Amino acid sequence: MVLSNVAFAASEHAGPLFRRMFPDSDTAQKYGCGHTKTACIIESLAKADSDGIAEVLKTSPFSIATDGGNDYGAIKLYLAVVRYFDDGRLCASCWTCWSVQKPQQVVTFSVF
Repeated sequence: MVLSNVAFAASEHAGPLFRRMFPDSDTAQKYGCGHTKTACIIESLAKADSDGIAEVLKTSPFSIATDGGNDYGAIKLYLAVVRYFDDGRLCASCWTCWSVQKPQQVVTFSVF
């Protein structure tokens, strides 16, 4: 879901879809992983990945790049991407993402 940028809400439909696609499968009949469980799994995997990268960064050269975007209207997103070497390979990963509520713009004008 994360790699394909699919909304967590789509996971609500996976169980019913799997049950229809594989009616003879016990696993499909018992499958239940809605958006709450999916978000928890992804959060756990991200934490483990982040901890692993932090360990590599302690012993290898790295650089950090940041950028901001405003794809979500009044919310501005800021990403921090880290590039580092791991076992001789150049790697890049989104280290963190935070959001800031943009202040409302006030437009003033004079009619005279």
